[in-house]
Amino acid sequence: MIKKNLLIAGLGGLLTAGATTTATGVSVEHGFPSALSGLGHLLLSPLQIAADLLEGIASVPYYLTTHLNTLNQGLIQAQAHINLEDTY
Repeated sequence: MIKKNLLIAGLGGLLTAGATTTATGVSVEHGFPSALSGLGHLLLSPLQIAADLLEGIASVPYYLTTHLNTLNQGLIQAQAHINLEDTY
């Protein structure tokens, strides 16, 4: 148990010693906001996926009742990067 703790502490020390930066390098103050931003993205990602999925499900009745020509004209008017004619 003591050997394991010393090994972990030694490896941690080696990692921190090897992670030094120059005077103009990235500081610790830069890492903390980045970590919080990443945590925010991690927490919001499932909510965004669920919202997009529900939005797609809600639009299905509209697409089923609209003719393909009407949908294609809407894509052309919106200057979409791809329209239905390009997908055939």
